[in-house]
Amino acid sequence: LLAAGELTATESELFEKYVIEGGNLIALRPDRQLAAVMGVRFTGGSTDNMFLAVGDHSLSAGIVKTALQIHIPVDEYDLSGAETVAWLAYRDGAITSRPAVTINRAGKGVAALWAFDLPQSIALIRSDWIDEEAVEVPQADELQRLLANMIHALAGEAPLPRLWYLPRDATGVLVATGDAHGIQTHHITPGIEIAE
Repeated sequence: LLAAGELTATESELFEKYVIEGGNLIALRPDRQLAAVMGVRFTGGSTDNMFLAVGDHSLSAGIVKTALQIHIPVDEYDLSGAETVAWLAYRDGAITSRPAVTINRAGKGVAALWAFDLPQSIALIRSDWIDEEAVEVPQADELQRLLANMIHALAGEAPLPRLWYLPRDATGVLVATGDAHGIQTHHITPGIEIAE
């Protein structure tokens, strides 16, 4: 997993060789020197105020189809062999011709690209900078889920746990999803007893 940032020519060659020789790399707004191994071509620009809309790709299975906000600049690419996992979109969900997330088989390995700095965008979403018309969608969680799907797919057969923070050192959590205004303790006690 490569964080956003510039690379020297030597570092870029190292990552490219790593992928071609069988490594799996997920790069978040990578240095443009990696475009070829990512299977994209940088157009020379970036854009702001965009959204991400998942495409019909196995890695986006289970991800909400609502357009998700991107709070930071997104590099613009044309496809050059990569598969699109998610597209750049407008607020209304209309998809552009530019990929936001791609995956590319290069040599013996796989290179995945996020055209923006995912952690920075998630931090801004978590700071309550969210479109009020899309507040019902847990956008940061959906973006993280898409990254987790990608990590698990690239890990192959290696078992990778998904961790979640539980309160007070709990080893499990029961989430009562009933939504009744008059709900009383005796309505949920049987479920709690079963879980315990």
